[in-house]
Amino acid sequence: MKRKFILGLVLLLGVTACSIIPTTSKPFIFVNKSHIGMNENKTLNQVLIRNMGEDGSVLHWSLTSGRNIVVNISSGEIKSAEKTEIKIRVSQTAINAKKAFVEEINISSNDVSKIIRIFYRPTGSNSGLKTCGSLDLNNNIEKGQKQANKAYVADELLVKFKDNAGLNSQANIDLAALDLGLLAVEDYSNNRPSLVKIPNSKDPLEYAKILEQDPRIEYAEPNYYLELLSTPNDSLYAEQWNLKDFGLEPAWDIETGTNNVVIAIIDSSVNTKHQDLATKMLPGCDFNNKDNNPNPGPSNGGKSEHGTHVAGIAAAIGNNHLGIAGVAYGSGVKVLPIKIFDDAGINGTIDNLIDAILWASGIDLPNVGKNPNPAQILNMSVGASGNAISNKLKSINDATKRAKAKGVIMFAASGNSGLSNEILYPAADDNIIAVGSVDQNRSRSSFSNYSKTGPSVDIMAPGGFSNDANCSNTKRIRSTFPNNQYGCLSGTSMASPFVAGVAALILSQNPGLNAQELKAKLFSSALKTNEMSKAEYGVGIVCADKALGASSQCGN
Repeated sequence: MKRKFILGLVLLLGVTACSIIPTTSKPFIFVNKSHIGMNENKTLNQVLIRNMGEDGSVLHWSLTSGRNIVVNISSGEIKSAEKTEIKIRVSQTAINAKKAFVEEINISSNDVSKIIRIFYRPTGSNSGLKTCGSLDLNNNIEKGQKQANKAYVADELLVKFKDNAGLNSQANIDLAALDLGLLAVEDYSNNRPSLVKIPNSKDPLEYAKILEQDPRIEYAEPNYYLELLSTPNDSLYAEQWNLKDFGLEPAWDIETGTNNVVIAIIDSSVNTKHQDLATKMLPGCDFNNKDNNPNPGPSNGGKSEHGTHVAGIAAAIGNNHLGIAGVAYGSGVKVLPIKIFDDAGINGTIDNLIDAILWASGIDLPNVGKNPNPAQILNMSVGASGNAISNKLKSINDATKRAKAKGVIMFAASGNSGLSNEILYPAADDNIIAVGSVDQNRSRSSFSNYSKTGPSVDIMAPGGFSNDANCSNTKRIRSTFPNNQYGCLSGTSMASPFVAGVAALILSQNPGLNAQELKAKLFSSALKTNEMSKAEYGVGIVCADKALGASSQCGN
């Protein structure tokens, strides 16, 4: 796939105006004994270096580029009034051609030196994520890199510019970036915050606080890493106790998911060709690799398998004499697979999650286009630690407000740290239903997070135990693994798609329900006993049979 690139100047240090510089149609660097400068700020892919020194002078110069760009001449000697043309191009072998990047050119002349920072961004109708929404299920993967042990990406921020900031063109954005000391602004849009690159020397948390003082900026936040909220185990032998003890069998007598409902699985990946999932699949998207292939990489201890497992819990095919059954196993309920981690199931970020929420909801995005199959239900079995986040994540809240306005109901896992003082983002967002985990005894799983003081869980569902090595019928949750395999995981990741599946059954039974009415049916039918505190259990434990109108409650 061919890609065009634009090279733009975003920061120029030490420019010195000079009235004797001749007019030229090309941008050029002028050099004399004490100054290095540039004649104009404009898009460029080549420049002139000109000796503006006195008669008889000889300019010795050198230009050093980084790994992402290539120059045709790196050093030279120029006599007075002579010039050298430097061509700048992208190294196609060194970069990810689908992502913008920032690069520095170090220019030295005799005893002075300066730095010009430039950025490339992909453009053109065939670049970036424009392919999302077309069906291409080839599993072309590479092993991912290990995520750094940090809470957020070291050189990125999510910045929301104010609507009245006057940033109505890419040129204005570039000028604002120059003024604010930002290295690049990717995919500016009113629909979402922009991902910006910042100097490596800046701490993202501190730099965000500085940027928020600028009247053009609504907010700035670090691009937090996400984690998958399950505990892995490779055993393939167990019964699906979670389907028997929480009212699904009576519920299936009423509805299996025969009417059209779309559940978006925003996760590590989904194996779209699995025998228990393939006919449920809609064309998906990969917001990490920037393509339309949401399939996983090689087995990675439950990480790359995670999204396939989650999808199976929500909607694996039933009554097909194969493997397992999902909660909403009927043919009408479809899965929209969205990948926000790399092929190893790591390095997911808030930035990818925001794109996934918006695109899944049918909101048009720059360089992506509009999802032709918007979801009514979103499941996010992922989370960023609340301890690392000092305030409400406005970037997530912006995205969920837009999705909610589209009529989408959203579920997210509360977290697996066993903490009583936090739930993770996005579950902590007030537009999302936070799901915690219970075991077969309907007791809160020891790992399931909740909060006694801040936002806590809204509802509970089966997620299993985490302290057992076997995939027994009372411990972990059995579901689909890639390559037509089946395995067991436990965690709030397994509880959240269970509730999403029950929501799909309710919506299949009652297609006219809006998101608020659907939420009310889920909450009003939950099982709640006097021993269950609101902080630990929310409204109680999901009961599929009562939610569908069966006479029993949670199978009793």
